[in-house]
Amino acid sequence: MVDLSVDIGGLKLKNPIMPASGTFSEELSEVFDLELLGAHVTKTITRGLRQGNPTPRVCEVNGSMLNSIGIPSKGAEAFVRDVIPPFAQWRPPLVVSISASTPDAFADLARTVSVQGVAAIEVNISCPNLEDDGKAFAIDGGAINLGIAVETPDGLVVPGIRNADELSVRGLARAIGDLAVRARDGELTPDDLSGKTLVAASSPAMKIAQGGNIEAAQQVGKTVAEKATAAGVSEVAFDR
Repeated sequence: MVDLSVDIGGLKLKNPIMPASGTFSEELSEVFDLELLGAHVTKTITRGLRQGNPTPRVCEVNGSMLNSIGIPSKGAEAFVRDVIPPFAQWRPPLVVSISASTPDAFADLARTVSVQGVAAIEVNISCPNLEDDGKAFAIDGGAINLGIAVETPDGLVVPGIRNADELSVRGLARAIGDLAVRARDGELTPDDLSGKTLVAASSPAMKIAQGGNIEAAQQVGKTVAEKATAAGVSEVAFDR
């Protein structure tokens, strides 16, 4: 049997399958065996009561749907009392997702939910930061320099597109094509390889995994991450 176990900062998971926080609760045990998951991730909670967005919250579109729920929450105390204990019946570690409006509030809420039965905390940074004009924590006012992981005969390299947020989709496509060609031809400059803030990769790991070679997939993902870290990248994002 293939070993799918992973280690995330010392947290051992038997496999890397974790549900998205907003789509999962213990009630799903009536639908499938929750022991199959690598970890359980709760819906995001806030310190106090939160109603969420007014209805309608869901809109059907062609072949899909849009939703704007607004992170409703019953508060931290009710969460610790009522939500965490039922998860003790399953073996996968429990990850608690939290949301707050300031860094200090995040720290305070993290302390509150760090109780027995909680293995890790997910920080939801899509919420407004009241100390930065209400912008989401995930929004960085600095330039977005997009790194592109490119496979070459000598291995993976991570050249970058400066100020990628200022380019159109067509401009991004042209810049990506130019970088890929120059990377494979060995014509990259030092500037091409510096200053990335985000790296994206057309995921060979995903394609390999679909073919069944999990160990190769993990190795490719590890290589991309190592290259990205060496290039000073703070986040790695794979497409499917």
